[in-house]
Amino acid sequence: MSEAAGLCAGLANLMGEIGEFKKTLFRHCEQEAVELTMSIARKVIQRELAMNRESVLYVVKEALRASVTNGKIIIRLNPADMEVLNDRGKDFQRDTKGFSTVAMEGDESISRGGCIIETDSGEVDATIEGLLDEVVGVLKDS
Repeated sequence: MSEAAGLCAGLANLMGEIGEFKKTLFRHCEQEAVELTMSIARKVIQRELAMNRESVLYVVKEALRASVTNGKIIIRLNPADMEVLNDRGKDFQRDTKGFSTVAMEGDESISRGGCIIETDSGEVDATIEGLLDEVVGVLKDS
Protein backbone atom coordinates (compact mmCIF):
# COMPACT_ATOMS: atom_id res chain seq x y z
CA MET A 1 0.00 0.00 0.00
CA SER A 2 2.81 2.45 0.86
CA GLU A 3 4.42 1.68 -2.50
CA ALA A 4 1.18 2.68 -4.26
CA ALA A 5 0.97 5.85 -2.17
CA GLY A 6 4.56 6.72 -3.14
CA LEU A 7 3.77 6.17 -6.81
CA CYS A 8 0.66 8.36 -6.56
CA ALA A 9 2.64 11.13 -4.87
CA GLY A 10 5.35 10.88 -7.53
CA LEU A 11 2.73 10.95 -10.26
CA ALA A 12 1.05 14.02 -8.72
CA ASN A 13 4.44 15.74 -8.52
CA LEU A 14 5.17 14.86 -12.16
CA MET A 15 1.77 16.21 -13.23
CA GLY A 16 2.53 19.49 -11.45
CA GLU A 17 5.90 19.75 -13.20
CA ILE A 18 4.28 19.05 -16.58
CA GLY A 19 1.72 21.77 -15.89
CA GLU A 20 4.47 24.29 -15.07
CA PHE A 21 6.44 23.26 -18.16
CA LYS A 22 3.32 23.73 -20.29
CA LYS A 23 2.82 27.27 -18.92
CA THR A 24 6.48 28.16 -19.55
CA LEU A 25 6.36 26.72 -23.05
CA PHE A 26 3.16 28.66 -23.82
CA ARG A 27 4.68 31.96 -22.58
CA HIS A 28 7.79 31.34 -24.68
CA CYS A 29 5.77 30.52 -27.81
CA GLU A 30 3.49 33.51 -27.23
CA GLN A 31 6.51 35.82 -27.01
CA GLU A 32 7.99 34.36 -30.21
CA ALA A 33 4.63 34.75 -31.98
CA VAL A 34 4.52 38.44 -31.00
CA GLU A 35 8.09 38.95 -32.24
CA LEU A 36 7.33 37.19 -35.54
CA THR A 37 4.15 39.23 -36.01
CA MET A 38 6.01 42.48 -35.38
CA SER A 39 8.78 41.48 -37.78
CA ILE A 40 6.21 40.82 -40.49
CA ALA A 41 4.45 44.11 -39.71
CA ARG A 42 7.74 46.03 -40.03
CA LYS A 43 8.40 44.49 -43.44
CA VAL A 44 4.87 45.22 -44.68
CA ILE A 45 5.11 48.82 -43.45
CA GLN A 46 8.53 49.31 -45.03
CA ARG A 47 7.24 47.94 -48.33
CA GLU A 48 4.18 50.22 -48.21
CA LEU A 49 6.36 53.24 -47.46
CA ALA A 50 8.70 52.37 -50.33
CA MET A 51 5.74 52.13 -52.71
CA ASN A 52 3.83 55.14 -51.39
CA ARG A 53 6.21 57.97 -50.53
CA GLU A 54 3.34 60.23 -49.48
CA SER A 55 2.40 58.04 -46.51
CA VAL A 56 4.57 60.33 -44.41
CA LEU A 57 2.04 63.13 -44.97
CA TYR A 58 -0.60 61.18 -43.05
CA VAL A 59 1.84 60.31 -40.25
CA VAL A 60 2.95 63.94 -39.86
CA LYS A 61 -0.65 65.19 -39.95
CA GLU A 62 -1.68 62.76 -37.18
CA ALA A 63 1.39 63.64 -35.10
CA LEU A 64 0.57 67.33 -35.45
CA ARG A 65 -2.96 66.63 -34.20
CA ALA A 66 -1.50 64.88 -31.16
CA SER A 67 0.76 67.85 -30.37
CA VAL A 68 -0.43 69.82 -27.38
CA THR A 69 0.70 73.28 -28.38
CA ASN A 70 0.00 76.09 -30.77
CA GLY A 71 3.49 77.54 -30.41
CA LYS A 72 6.77 76.56 -31.94
CA ILE A 73 7.20 73.05 -33.31
CA ILE A 74 10.10 71.20 -34.86
CA ILE A 75 9.33 68.28 -37.15
CA ARG A 76 12.23 65.83 -37.27
CA LEU A 77 12.06 63.31 -40.10
CA ASN A 78 14.12 61.39 -42.58
CA PRO A 79 15.69 63.74 -45.16
CA ALA A 80 14.03 61.84 -48.03
CA ASP A 81 10.64 62.51 -46.43
CA MET A 82 11.44 66.22 -46.18
CA GLU A 83 11.40 66.27 -49.99
CA VAL A 84 7.86 64.87 -49.97
CA LEU A 85 6.65 67.56 -47.55
CA ASN A 86 8.40 70.28 -49.53
CA ASP A 87 6.82 68.99 -52.76
CA ARG A 88 3.38 69.25 -51.13
CA GLY A 89 4.02 72.81 -49.92
CA LYS A 90 0.49 74.27 -49.84
CA ASP A 91 -1.11 71.13 -48.38
CA PHE A 92 1.58 70.96 -45.72
CA GLN A 93 1.26 74.68 -44.88
CA ARG A 94 -2.48 74.19 -44.35
CA ASP A 95 -1.78 71.36 -41.86
CA THR A 96 0.65 73.53 -39.88
CA LYS A 97 -1.42 76.72 -39.95
CA GLY A 98 -2.28 76.71 -36.22
CA PHE A 99 1.33 76.77 -35.03
CA SER A 100 3.33 79.97 -34.53
CA THR A 101 6.61 78.61 -35.89
CA VAL A 102 7.25 75.42 -37.84
CA ALA A 103 10.72 74.10 -38.60
CA MET A 104 11.73 70.86 -40.27
CA GLU A 105 14.96 69.05 -39.54
CA GLY A 106 16.37 66.09 -41.44
CA ASP A 107 17.40 63.24 -39.18
CA GLU A 108 18.97 60.11 -40.68
CA SER A 109 18.20 58.15 -37.50
CA ILE A 110 14.46 58.38 -38.22
CA SER A 111 13.18 55.73 -40.62
CA ARG A 112 11.28 56.72 -43.74
CA GLY A 113 7.60 57.33 -43.05
CA GLY A 114 7.92 58.43 -39.43
CA CYS A 115 8.62 61.64 -37.58
CA ILE A 116 9.12 63.18 -34.17
CA ILE A 117 7.33 66.42 -33.33
CA GLU A 118 9.12 68.53 -30.73
CA THR A 119 7.20 71.22 -28.87
CA ASP A 120 7.70 73.29 -25.73
CA SER A 121 5.41 70.80 -23.97
CA GLY A 122 7.29 67.67 -25.00
CA GLU A 123 7.48 65.46 -28.03
CA VAL A 124 5.27 63.19 -30.07
CA ASP A 125 7.03 60.05 -31.26
CA ALA A 126 5.41 59.04 -34.54
CA THR A 127 8.33 56.99 -35.77
CA ILE A 128 7.47 53.61 -37.22
CA GLU A 129 9.57 51.96 -34.50
CA GLY A 130 7.83 53.96 -31.78
CA LEU A 131 4.39 53.06 -33.08
CA LEU A 132 5.28 49.37 -33.36
CA ASP A 133 6.75 49.44 -29.83
CA GLU A 134 3.38 50.73 -28.60
CA VAL A 135 1.65 47.81 -30.30
CA VAL A 136 4.11 45.35 -28.72
CA GLY A 137 3.45 46.92 -25.30
CA VAL A 138 -0.30 46.49 -25.71
CA LEU A 139 0.11 42.89 -26.86
CA LYS A 140 2.37 42.04 -23.93
CA ASP A 141 -0.02 43.64 -21.44
CA SER A 142 -2.99 41.64 -22.68
